[in-house]
Amino acid sequence: MYKKLIIFSAIALCIGFITYAYFNHWIIIAYPRSQTHTTHSPIPGYQKKKITLCYWHNNNWRTENSDLLWSNNKVDCITYLIRAWLSLLEEETATNRSIALQTAILTSSQQELFLSFDRKPFGPESNTHTKWMWIEGLLKTIRLNNLDIQRVTFLEHHQPLQDDHVDFSNPWPIKGFLPS
Repeated sequence: MYKKLIIFSAIALCIGFITYAYFNHWIIIAYPRSQTHTTHSPIPGYQKKKITLCYWHNNNWRTENSDLLWSNNKVDCITYLIRAWLSLLEEETATNRSIALQTAILTSSQQELFLSFDRKPFGPESNTHTKWMWIEGLLKTIRLNNLDIQRVTFLEHHQPLQDDHVDFSNPWPIKGFLPS
């Protein structure tokens, strides 16, 4: 009789401990997912799209294809694209500064884009050619991904970007300044 009581108590203690551990997330139980694959996007309004990123490095134009989440919101697409481009530049050491895009804003006509960065994209030691190639790489990336933008204005902390060599007071045409 005592033997059955001890066994029953031990089983109840184990079940109690396992239940306590489960509810306190010490034990995680994951059920297997079904093997059916869906063709729709897991996030409504988003789909995977192949993009092209273009940049200047070691005196050559380089392109890289990647997949990116694309939405119906044009500003979101631009933001994701430019952040991916900036990450690529940093990975490939095509730039000597780590910068981040703070804000991307479109005018009401959806033709002019304002890009605000957290710092100047180039250091004081950068020459004019390096600055132009950085700008052209960003313009080419936007142009190659068919975002239907006509002009881009560059900002630093939401103020016009100031530079001794390159004039940022006017928007840059998306077609760039190099011959095709």
